[in-house]
Amino acid sequence: MPRTVLMLCALGVVRDTETNNISVFNILEQVTPGAFPAVVPESRVLVMLEKEGEEPEGVEGKLTVKMDEDAEPIQAVQFRIDFQGKRSFRAIIFLRNLPILHAGHLHFLFSIGTEEKGRYSVLVKAPTPPAIEAGTIPT
Repeated sequence: MPRTVLMLCALGVVRDTETNNISVFNILEQVTPGAFPAVVPESRVLVMLEKEGEEPEGVEGKLTVKMDEDAEPIQAVQFRIDFQGKRSFRAIIFLRNLPILHAGHLHFLFSIGTEEKGRYSVLVKAPTPPAIEAGTIPT
């Protein structure tokens, strides 16, 4: 089975078609919504894999998103992993409108078959009350 070299979730992940380099913007480490329920309108998950010897060129991968370890999946996406004769593979999975119902952790789980190959978690903090400041402006 391929090994996971890197897995993360960010607001932006792009591949430069000219250089084939990957750029990552605004890595999601924690989210503090204004209130619950909340939504993450757009995010991307980057999964980088390497072959570990003589392995099949293609397998099926699955990304599952859960709010809690034992919760039902919020989203699940299957995708084809095709090494095309190369040693490494990168997948950028685009997610829309992830619901956040409460504080805790948002888990992104990557698997091949029944084997979990990677995990990335985002801390979801409790909403903070609005800050109101009073001040005077001399005229």
